[in-house]
Amino acid sequence: MLRRIDMPLDQIRELLGLPEDERSAFVTRYREAEAQRHARRQSLARFIEHAVAEGSLDGDGQPGSSRFEVSLRTVPDSAVLTSTRHTSARELPDVIHSSAAKLLQLADGRGGASGGLIVIYHGQVGWESDGPIEVCVPLRDAKRAHRMESEHLQLFTHVLSEDVQFPRILAAFEAVQMRARQLGFASAGPPREIYTPDDQESLTRCEVALPVTTNEGLLNK
Repeated sequence: MLRRIDMPLDQIRELLGLPEDERSAFVTRYREAEAQRHARRQSLARFIEHAVAEGSLDGDGQPGSSRFEVSLRTVPDSAVLTSTRHTSARELPDVIHSSAAKLLQLADGRGGASGGLIVIYHGQVGWESDGPIEVCVPLRDAKRAHRMESEHLQLFTHVLSEDVQFPRILAAFEAVQMRARQLGFASAGPPREIYTPDDQESLTRCEVALPVTTNEGLLNK
């Protein structure tokens, strides 16, 4: 019966090893977790269904990419402390918070942070894909940093709190990537989220950005 509700064998083994009075609660936790996973899959399926039908994330009721105004800026060299982790979308907020807390504490002992928290996506993060992601804190003392972020051009857009959650934030990533294609820019690095120092505790809003490169002179056109 447990296999008919798709409970993995390792969890069944764990269940059978529990005292009898704890087994019911174990099944309850599994059922509630499955319900949450199903709700997330349904939400993402509706999101993708619209995108496939329309050829875009834009449309009524969708957080479409046209809602995001994309700008271009030059980002100077920056020394950073970093922590790289593998994580799924479900654990992503907790991983960002825990990594940021450790890095900010480390930064306090190395001259202090000089800017907002940066989350770099080196791989896809979803319900079954796990990145990796790199959480970075800019550091004032470059000599005590883990590495340097070189000066680069960056396309970016502001994301309000209601659009930060996955999968709604995907539209902001699509917006900067679409703008890069329109301008003929090539990607110069992985996409990222940038949180201002005032938002580091709550992570309620951010910028989505993409490092880009272009032929000399294109910026003046």
